[in-house]
Order: sequence, then C-alpha cells, then structure tokens
Amino acid sequence: MTNAKNKWLWSVLVLGLAVVLLAGILARPQDTWLQVVAVVLVIAAAVLVFLLRPGTPPGEDEVDGPKPVVRRFREEGVTVILPWQGRAVDIEKLPMGSIGNQPGDQDDFKPKRLVIDWRVYDCSTGETVYEFDPPLKFQVAYAPDDVSKAGGADRLRLASVVHKEKRWQVFTGQGHGFKLIPDSVKPNAGIGYVDRVTAWDDRHTGWGGM
Repeated sequence: MTNAKNKWLWSVLVLGLAVVLLAGILARPQDTWLQVVAVVLVIAAAVLVFLLRPGTPPGEDEVDGPKPVVRRFREEGVTVILPWQGRAVDIEKLPMGSIGNQPGDQDDFKPKRLVIDWRVYDCSTGETVYEFDPPLKFQVAYAPDDVSKAGGADRLRLASVVHKEKRWQVFTGQGHGFKLIPDSVKPNAGIGYVDRVTAWDDRHTGWGGM
C-alpha cells in the first residue's frame, strides 16, 4: 500500500470516529459541556484530516512501485532521474558522437558543444524506450566556456537531436520545466535542469546559443 493510500485510510478512520462520537453526544442534549467537547473534537479531527491528506512534497514524485533509477555520469556532469515506468528500465551512456555530425544552426539554437549520448532501455528486451510516464528528469552542468560561446548566460540553451526531422529540440521552461541554476560560487557556471520529458527521438544532448 502506498503512502497516499495509508493517508486516506487514516483520514477516513479519524473523521468517522469523530462523527460517531458527535452523534452519540448530541443524543444527550442535557449534557451541554459534552456537546462543546464534541464540537472541539470534530474541529480537531478536521485539522488532522487536512494534515494527513495525500499529497506530494515539492520536487518529489509519488511513485507506486520501486524507487526511481538515478544515474550520474560525472565526467560529463550529467544526472538522469527516471521514475518507475511499470517495468524495469535503465540508462546507459553511448559512444560520444561529434557535434559536426549533428544538425547545424537553426533560428532558436546554434550548437556549440555535444555533452553526452545516452539512452533509456528496457532491461528485459534491451530495446530503447522512447516514452516516459511519469516524465524523465535530468540535469547537465555548464561551464564558463559554454556561456562564452553562447554569447552570455541569457542566450545559453540546452537541446537534443531529433534525427527524424534533422533538427535540435530545445528544452524550454514552458514545455519541459527547463531552468538554469547558477553556481553560488563559480561565475558563469551551474546546471541546466529539465523537469519533464515525456518523449523524445534521440539522446544526443548538447549546449549552444540562440
């Protein structure tokens, strides 16, 4: 049973007990002080139900199954977080390609550095997984050189290749929950965080400018 189901069960039990108690006390109208106690108990029960209500803390996923797969590729500065997909999946790094072999400049992205090639695969079949529910999340470190080549932090973009359409898919705040998180100590460095990826074509991921 998940955390959410446990919380619902406790909420129903607490509220039900309070209602039964209130009904019993109200059946004795001569005991005014018991009625006051009953009202207080019901209010307390309502507060407890509110506190026990199912929910997901900010930044976490309520996953009904095994823990998420987390893979850290330290050399590339990449961390991938994949919630339980209803089957056993994993993440692997592929041989690095060349930025020159990828699609060229486009209006919203000018590729400057290929960071990593990787894929998600089914542990049973070995086949590549292209759709994610719940969404996949990942973060990629950026360095001062990336900012410089992009023409400034405000122009820095993260993207992956869509080979079928021969273009780069730029990760955006609205579409993917993308944001830059600057390093608190080192200037022009930090991480690019992508909060939700439900599907994509390929795993060639890189930094560039607009």
